[in-house]
Amino acid sequence: SICRNSLHHESIRVVLQTRVCGTHLKNSNKSGSFYWSIASHKNKEKALGEFDWLVASDRLSATDNRADLRNAPLPEFKSRVKNIANVPSLTLM
Repeated sequence: SICRNSLHHESIRVVLQTRVCGTHLKNSNKSGSFYWSIASHKNKEKALGEFDWLVASDRLSATDNRADLRNAPLPEFKSRVKNIANVPSLTLM
């Protein structure tokens, strides 16, 4: 966990409350290397940066009302996650 205030630095650009899309691309400058190009999910023209690594968080993966699992017959999973509360999360790249 990283305190939000710890990110106030001239070399760190913070973008909050943003869902992103990542594209894994081959680097034309370096033989055999790849990078991630990250853009806003709502506006794919809004580039957020290029990164060697992609670190992701999914705070909604353990909820009992996920749209993709809503009608799935998974009573054991649903009973285990029904008391999990969402908390704000931050992914730092």
